Amino acid sequence: MKSILFLLLCVPTITSAQFEGVWYSSFTVMGQPMEMKTVISVSPTLSTTLYDSKAPERGLECDSTSIEGSSIYFAWKQGGLSYRGILNSENVIEGTMRQSGLTWEANFHRTKPEPLVVTRPQEPKPPFNYSTEEIKVQNGEVTLAGTLTIPKDFNAETPIIILASGSGPQNRDCEIVGHKPFWVIADHLSEHGIATLRFDDRGTGASSGSFYQTSLFEFGSDVETLARFIRKDKRFKKNPLGLAGHSEGGMHTLIAATDYSKIDFIIQLAAVGTSGREVLIEQQYLIPLASGETEELARWNQNIFTGICDVLELDPSIFKDSLQKFLGKAYDEAPASFDKSQISRAQFIMSNAVMFGTEWGRQFVAFETSDYLRKLKIPLLAINGEADIQVPAASNSKGFKSYEKGEVHLIEGLNHLFQNCNTCSVLEYSELEETISTEVLQIMTDWILDQR
Repeated sequence: MKSILFLLLCVPTITSAQFEGVWYSSFTVMGQPMEMKTVISVSPTLSTTLYDSKAPERGLECDSTSIEGSSIYFAWKQGGLSYRGILNSENVIEGTMRQSGLTWEANFHRTKPEPLVVTRPQEPKPPFNYSTEEIKVQNGEVTLAGTLTIPKDFNAETPIIILASGSGPQNRDCEIVGHKPFWVIADHLSEHGIATLRFDDRGTGASSGSFYQTSLFEFGSDVETLARFIRKDKRFKKNPLGLAGHSEGGMHTLIAATDYSKIDFIIQLAAVGTSGREVLIEQQYLIPLASGETEELARWNQNIFTGICDVLELDPSIFKDSLQKFLGKAYDEAPASFDKSQISRAQFIMSNAVMFGTEWGRQFVAFETSDYLRKLKIPLLAINGEADIQVPAASNSKGFKSYEKGEVHLIEGLNHLFQNCNTCSVLEYSELEETISTEVLQIMTDWILDQR
């Protein structure tokens, strides 16, 4: 009995006091390097304060902190952030951070670690074999800012293409999860004798206006305004002019091309070939499933967006109230695998109602690609990645095949951003070093040059 007691006394124990003090962590969230400092106080009360490296002077007081043996948990409810970790024998807290449905590894050290560097080998580097011009164009009260790239050997036969980004506020590089695909595309095309114009969405970068108060057709008018700007420039009056839209940006370019007759060709990149409604319903089953959620939760999520689409078709005078009632009922009937601790009922209703209870939401759901293809008479190139779960490739590439002047490419192994993917989930975008497949870049280049 004495020998057993002796062994137990020799096992080191972790006390709350060992957590006290300052800890540092470096990690990436959706491709963005982040640094965090935490100050844990054990005496006189147990508390945690978080400091973001971008605002080191302002601390965020956590709502709750608990320590049990070697485990620690803290949460900041307003930001929907929580952390759970274990203090190991090397005096490092190893754990997982959660925020707004995202999960990532975060380890805290007593000394400040070196900042993480995200590798993006395709990001363009000088010297560049083309010139650039910063432009500003008025569309009503909105100022659109962008970058025009002009190849070295520019002449009257040099094609010019305007790039339109997809859903969400994007800058001119279409910057997303640490990648800058529009910069990579513009650089590649310009190096191969094709001029480009890429621009900041409304309310983003140097462009004015409010992104979230803009309708789908107003986004289309922005693209048209830029096309008219190019045509009014004496240097570009006779050049072949095209539009290239990625994802929702494909809708914007279709709207612009059917409203402005001086567009010569159009490219649809991972774009909607069916309808806004069909894409939304299909993706909202595939995305959670690819992220590891249960079949039950994926079907529940899909049913939510089917219901949202149905409600959006109601009379505008009643659809907002109907939408909130529907979302509340959907939250109450969520499967057990849905973690309600991550989002309250009120937050769930508000986040979905704000997104879809707008003119943009109604126009997006009602958008039918075939309506625009019937009006077009110009060459069209459509490229889809076979592993795309945001704009599912099989159904949407098929939608473009009926267009007489269309050329359709369905490329195996590529996701929505045209990266060669492994799990092909949305969360993997930031983990992949590749920004865009060179095969896609070459298909675009060859096809555009053929339009001269």
